[in-house]
Amino acid sequence: MELGLPYDYNSVLHYPLFAFSKGKDFPTLIPMKPHSGMIGQRVGLSKTDVARINRLYGCKAYYLGDDLQGS
Repeated sequence: MELGLPYDYNSVLHYPLFAFSKGKDFPTLIPMKPHSGMIGQRVGLSKTDVARINRLYGCKAYYLGDDLQGS
């Protein structure tokens, strides 16, 4: 847990499951714990990304992710 927040499989900084793969039959990233959602995305910052940035820079007046499960 970094900065008191849970691991974020949906982070914009996370590589997708098949990043650098030879094909869709060969995932290059396999979660150590069971995960049933998308891994990585390129749409925008996730809620956890935003909370992590705000916690890192001490922006206490903004979203800190206190509602995230595991925080």
